[in-house]
Amino acid sequence: MRRLRALREGLFSCGGCWSRPPVPEDGGRATESIPAAVPTLADQVTSLSNRLQDEEGDRAETYRELERVLQGDDGCLQSAVLSRVIAAASKDMRAAQGVTEDVRTAASDVLVALARSHFDSVMYELQRHMRALGEISEDFVFVTLGKLASSYALRCVPFVGMTLFALQTMLSQVGSRRTLRAVCGVLEQWAKAANTYLRHWEKCPFPRMGEAQFCSSVSPLFCHVVGSWLGCEEEEEVKQAVLGAMAAMMGLLLHEEKHRGHVWEQLPWLLGQYQQVQDTSRVTKGLSYFLEILGEVKIPIGKEKVQAISTAVHSQLSDESKQPSEEHRSELSYCVLLLAAEGGQSLPLLVQAVRTVLRDPSRKVARAVLRFTKELLSCSVQSCSAWDLVAHVFARFSQASVRLAQRNLSQAEAQEEADLQALCLDILRSLDVSVRGMTKLLWPRLLQYVVPAQYTGTLVPLSRCLRELAERRERAGHEDGEEEPAKLPTPQALLARLLVVAAVPHASSGCGVAALRLLQALCGEIHGAVGTVWAVKIPFLLQYLEGESESCLDSAEWERLLLEFLRTSLETIKSQAWTMGLSFELSQQMGSYPRLSREQAFLYKAIGMSLAACQHVPYVRGELKKYLLGTNYLEESEREVSFLLSPCFARSPSVFPGSSDVSQQSAPGSSDVLVAAVSVGRYRKCRSELAAAECGPEADSPFLLCCRE
Repeated sequence: MRRLRALREGLFSCGGCWSRPPVPEDGGRATESIPAAVPTLADQVTSLSNRLQDEEGDRAETYRELERVLQGDDGCLQSAVLSRVIAAASKDMRAAQGVTEDVRTAASDVLVALARSHFDSVMYELQRHMRALGEISEDFVFVTLGKLASSYALRCVPFVGMTLFALQTMLSQVGSRRTLRAVCGVLEQWAKAANTYLRHWEKCPFPRMGEAQFCSSVSPLFCHVVGSWLGCEEEEEVKQAVLGAMAAMMGLLLHEEKHRGHVWEQLPWLLGQYQQVQDTSRVTKGLSYFLEILGEVKIPIGKEKVQAISTAVHSQLSDESKQPSEEHRSELSYCVLLLAAEGGQSLPLLVQAVRTVLRDPSRKVARAVLRFTKELLSCSVQSCSAWDLVAHVFARFSQASVRLAQRNLSQAEAQEEADLQALCLDILRSLDVSVRGMTKLLWPRLLQYVVPAQYTGTLVPLSRCLRELAERRERAGHEDGEEEPAKLPTPQALLARLLVVAAVPHASSGCGVAALRLLQALCGEIHGAVGTVWAVKIPFLLQYLEGESESCLDSAEWERLLLEFLRTSLETIKSQAWTMGLSFELSQQMGSYPRLSREQAFLYKAIGMSLAACQHVPYVRGELKKYLLGTNYLEESEREVSFLLSPCFARSPSVFPGSSDVSQQSAPGSSDVLVAAVSVGRYRKCRSELAAAECGPEADSPFLLCCRE
């Protein structure tokens, strides 16, 4: 066969024997080249299987190439080609002599890749080699079965019974360490496949199988491993393999009550592996898997067991000599959270345990912390230590916002961060502030998150909580007792922040309405004099805003209404010190927003309005000079600052004597304050820099034009 194929290929490769004579250039006619046909997947598989059959080239490399080709298989292979590939791979995988480890591994991987579209054919081949009762199968048959269960868990379920039964008949014959590791791999992966099915059985097309069916198949194997393999002094790889199999089988047997006592008896052995194996991360993975199943099956853990597990895990976290990797530390943190969720400890100990893992960077741990926090806070607890976890919810929301803003995440990572943000908002939306004592606990903790801009996305649920708490404070006074000391925002900071949010009402999931409603609820906290005025003004603003969509809202008119609201509020307060404090807070919040964004532009206008209401002339003059002398007039965007501060000069011409006279000579829209605030020397410096930059007179701002006069 090989000689015939070689002869055929040799004949067709001889261009001199079969090529057409060249056509003379003067009498010939140019012909278009015909593109070569692209080989189909079936053609590629056939070619590679022929290469294996003829024993051509590097077999391991041929198998690896075949595995890559099979990734695109859609089930179109002919049965003859399929059988030939399975037979070749099965033969090499089971070969005892004459085949390298690399080839056996590659052949096993080909069978796993082939199973994606031809699962039953591959499984039949493997089961055929498991049926020889009384004989131990080849190691790579076990290895491949383990890979199939790991890759196609739900599709393996119909074969669980026959596979585990076949294993029972040959366990007593397991002699070599290599075979023991391979068998443990099958036990681990097939037990996990059964657990996966019990979680997602509704996705399977075949009739549902009950927990008892799986447990009855696993129980004899579990007993054999416990009785024969646990106490053996073996090499590290064998210990790790037995550990993985035991943890998976313990998790599966938890589903049936009659096996749970036997499972709990092995918990000390599982925890004791921290002192028996070198790589303790496998112990932690097994423990976290076991705790996950406990939570799913809702089996309570006694205090003694909780204490034993906590001691083992905390010793790993606190042992500086071992220095666990970041991945291992995250898994340990996850165990702490799973243990805390079982509720087997007192509340302070639970919170203390969770606090030890708050800084873990793993998204898996972060998600577990947030879910635990939600469950804890939904229990109407009145412990300060529990409610301190609210701070972590806001911190985690802010971290996710920063990471999403960096735009360097993969699609999957970005989705995970968005999911964490959604979970944070869900926790805040579900906070129950109606329980007695919540005002004392929550008011100082929540109020401090209103002002920082990084928490804008939380303002809607935050506003709801604070409004309800404000109503309770108003009804009950201080019946809940003295509030805990906290660094709360000033009244001016609250007013400044909520006005800025309202100025861009449809940003951050539409926080404008929430900001105005919270502002009305906090009127007593901001100033006692504004209650009557705000009771009229804020409902009017809400009515105006709720009737306008983002595309229809007149931004200029909306800003005018907010500035008019601010002016009326300051006239009602009539306090120079309070107004100066507001100007300071508006200035402090300027750096929280991008340069001359809509938020920052509104802040400048609000600063102008607050300075216009202030009668302390030296303070107003100093503030104006600070802004105007710090402006780079070479930058077009910064020259706009002069116009944004115009409310001050429209209402306070006395601040800079003579400025009103200049304003009469200025073009419409020019800023009088620039004439008064900036010296001619400042103008000349800017003018010379403009000339050096080859900017013509048309680049001058209205201020510079006025300064010529």
